[in-house]
This record gives sequence, C-alpha cells and structure tokens, in this order.
Amino acid sequence: MLTPVLIQIVFWIGSFICVFQGGRIALEGFQEKKVAAEKADTKTRDDMPPGLSKRDEAEIQARDTRGSIQMAAGFALMTFGPLIIRIWCELTIVPFSIHRELKIANDRRR
Repeated sequence: MLTPVLIQIVFWIGSFICVFQGGRIALEGFQEKKVAAEKADTKTRDDMPPGLSKRDEAEIQARDTRGSIQMAAGFALMTFGPLIIRIWCELTIVPFSIHRELKIANDRRR
C-alpha cells in the first residue's frame, strides 16, 4: 500500500517543520530578551538622567516577559510538535493495518 508510506513522509516533514519553527520562535524570544536587556542597560547609563520612567520600566518588563514566553513556546513546539504529529500519523495508519489483517484473515478462510 502506498498510503502508509505517504503518512510516514508526512510525519518526517511535519516533524522537521515543528523543530525548525520552534527553533525560530525560541531564537526570536531570545532576541527579544536581549533587546530588553540592552534597553535597560542604555536607560541606566551615566549619560542618561537618573532612573527610568514608569513607562520605560513597563516596556522593558513587557519585552522581557514576551521573550520568555516566546522561548518557552518555541521549546514546547520543538518537543511536543513531533510527538503530536507522530500520534496523529499512527492513528491514521491504524485503519490500514486493520484492513491488511482482515484481508489476511479473509484469504485464510478461503
């Protein structure tokens, strides 16, 4: 049967996409955290007026939190994406396996 082979190809392509996109999202989150750290550093330099405004502090905190969430989401996609695709593919292959076993059993009866 050709369909189980196609399902395996779908699994490998889907796994690759999940790992690639998860890595991309995690790197974007890391860059967001880096920007927040650089912004916090530039706002506290000696050449700047002392202290950060509430708005600046809130923006830095939001960027840092957004970066952490993006990193966690990226790692979760890299971890659980291939697992979920594998389960879906296995559930898709089951009817073909059942069909094959029924066909074998039917051939034995004859």
